[in-house]
Amino acid sequence: MRRSGGFTLVELIVVIGIVGVLVALLLPAVQSARAASRRTACQSNLRQVGLAMTQYLDQKGDRGKFPKVAKLPNSLNPEGLPSLYDVLAGHCEENREMFRCPSDAYEPSEATLEADPDAGRYASYFQREGLSYEYPSIFLAGRNRQQVRESPEGTRGSGKIWIVFDFDTFHGPAGEDGARNYVYLDGHVDALLVAE
Repeated sequence: MRRSGGFTLVELIVVIGIVGVLVALLLPAVQSARAASRRTACQSNLRQVGLAMTQYLDQKGDRGKFPKVAKLPNSLNPEGLPSLYDVLAGHCEENREMFRCPSDAYEPSEATLEADPDAGRYASYFQREGLSYEYPSIFLAGRNRQQVRESPEGTRGSGKIWIVFDFDTFHGPAGEDGARNYVYLDGHVDALLVAE
């Protein structure tokens, strides 16, 4: 009996199985490449935030002081302080997107949800606070660069002092502790694994 040009059901199932195996093998590589791309974009954003901070300080002269801003400007700001974006906007062409980490994900704790039931409606810190990055205002505010370098924390050197960093461990494989990106006083950006 002559066979027509089509596939039999068994051949079709074998082809679908092979395609499924190939997709399963490629998927982790694609996910890893996407995560690396998001991490790199975040580092680029932090570098730009660091440059904006440098311009802010330079504009104020040799004794320019780090600004006092709210850590959580939209949810915990009893003093009504501006956000880091508000202070640096004029030094970054008012580009709010550079204050967003592409991997930013907000998962409120049970205590936060008890205190603020609306907290669960936000998917990211950027949605909730207007930025994905934390600024250690308590340590930096009101000090100039020289004072920061001379402080006990500054004795490690300007390449070890964080000025802005991810709110949480956004980078790394799911189920692991992950890493945060940091921009340092000397301007370089790096990622550090965080064990929690």
